[in-house]
Amino acid sequence: MPAFQGNFAAEYQEAWTKSKTEDVKAILEDEQITDQEWSHVLNKLETCLDENGISLTGYKPDGSYEVNAGEMDGEIANQRMGECEEASGEAWVGYLYRSQTSNPENVPATRMLTECMIRNKAVPASYTEEQYLEDAPNLAFPFTDEHGFEIFESCNGDFSFDK
Repeated sequence: MPAFQGNFAAEYQEAWTKSKTEDVKAILEDEQITDQEWSHVLNKLETCLDENGISLTGYKPDGSYEVNAGEMDGEIANQRMGECEEASGEAWVGYLYRSQTSNPENVPATRMLTECMIRNKAVPASYTEEQYLEDAPNLAFPFTDEHGFEIFESCNGDFSFDK
């Protein structure tokens, strides 16, 4: 295993350890995922899904995607999708690609979400990441107005949200 050292060293180490293909490991070894490598992974995902009777109909920037599995049983479709995510590398490479693009310093998501809610005045300026961690399990945030939950949802989808 390479000696990963960047901001995402722990994530690369985990991806390397859990990845089962040399193709994926070759993408991971330099701790940089190029647009070309990411495109290759998406093509492999689409090919694998097609070979398993599932059509990829859309891939979103947040990593979610839409498929058409026809009459296939939902449980079987989910199993095949998971297998294709792993075989193509999408499960690991996708997370790292999105993370490095949107959060190159690897700031904890909870901090970025808290800062987004403060910046958009959904919670008081004195609100802390620790308070967020206490409030999050029950979605019991001290919103400052009636749009607080909408702002929370927007921040949760995009930490850079700014109303």
